[in-house]
Amino acid sequence: WSDAWSIDAWRRRRSGHPPLTGTPGEYGYTIWVPGLVLGVAFAAAAVAKLREGGIAWILNGTVKYHFLTDARQAPLDWGLRVGQHPDLAVALSLAAIVTEALVIVGVCSRAYRHRALAGAASMALLLGFALFQGLFWRGWWLLLISFLPWHRLGHPTRPAPVANRSPPNGALFWVQPLIVAAVVGQQIVVSGLRLEAGPAFSTYGM
Repeated sequence: WSDAWSIDAWRRRRSGHPPLTGTPGEYGYTIWVPGLVLGVAFAAAAVAKLREGGIAWILNGTVKYHFLTDARQAPLDWGLRVGQHPDLAVALSLAAIVTEALVIVGVCSRAYRHRALAGAASMALLLGFALFQGLFWRGWWLLLISFLPWHRLGHPTRPAPVANRSPPNGALFWVQPLIVAAVVGQQIVVSGLRLEAGPAFSTYGM
C-alpha cells in the first residue's frame, strides 16, 4: 500500500532513493483482498440465512420482520411500508440472498465489469441496511474501496511494462494464495461449526 500515494513514498523520493517496484499482480492483489473479505462474509451470510430458514426465508419475505424490528432506529420509514406489500418483501428477500451469494463471484472474476457490478450490488446491500434498518457499519463500507477502478489510475511508482516480466518474488508468490486460503478456510470452519466470537469469528447470520 505504501508504494503509491503515501508519506513513505514521498520520503523515499525526497531522499533520492529509487521507488519500490513490483509487478502489477503484486499491487493488484493488495487492492483485491478487501473485496475478497467482503465477498466471503456476504457468502457466509447467505448460507446462514438458508441454513436457518431454508427457502422459507425468501418465501416468507423475512426482510420485513427485520425492517419492523429495527424501524425505530431507521432514518426512513420505508421498511415499515415494505411490510404492507408481501410480494415486494419476497422480492427483496430473494435479492438479498442472491446478492450476498454472488458478490464473491464478481470479486473473483478477471473482468472488471463483473467486479464493478459486485461492488455496486454490495453498496446497494449496505445502503439498504442503513436506510431500512439504521445499521451503518463503517468497516464494511470501507471495504468497498476494493471495487473502485484502480487499474485506470496512474501508479506513480509502477515501472513501465516490460515483456516477459518475472513473476512476483518467491515470498509473495506463496504468501498471497495462503492468505486467500486462510480467509476462505476460516469462514468455512466458522460457518460449519456455527461459531460466534466477534469480531474475529462470525457466521454473519444477519
